[in-house]
Amino acid sequence: MEDRGLTVRGARPADFDAIIAVVDDWWGRAMSTGLPRLFLDHFFGTSLIAEHDGELAGFLIGFLSPSKPQDAYIHFAGVAPPWRRTGLARGLYEQFF
Repeated sequence: MEDRGLTVRGARPADFDAIIAVVDDWWGRAMSTGLPRLFLDHFFGTSLIAEHDGELAGFLIGFLSPSKPQDAYIHFAGVAPPWRRTGLARGLYEQFF
């Protein structure tokens, strides 16, 4: 993904504000209620942020199951409209797993 100028990094709790500011627009409907702050506060270590020139291009919020270590749960993933159909979401999923 870096060949397209994208940088993928681990999420931080402070990323919540940038994500919640765009998620409804990216989906075209109210989706922000489905992503409480607690996901970034508690699962930032297993979540990912994609950026292009410092701007949010995509994200994946997920975690490994504490009860079933072979399982994982992806709660929310999103890609900015200009980055759709570029393989960004696939790359985030692949990096997560």
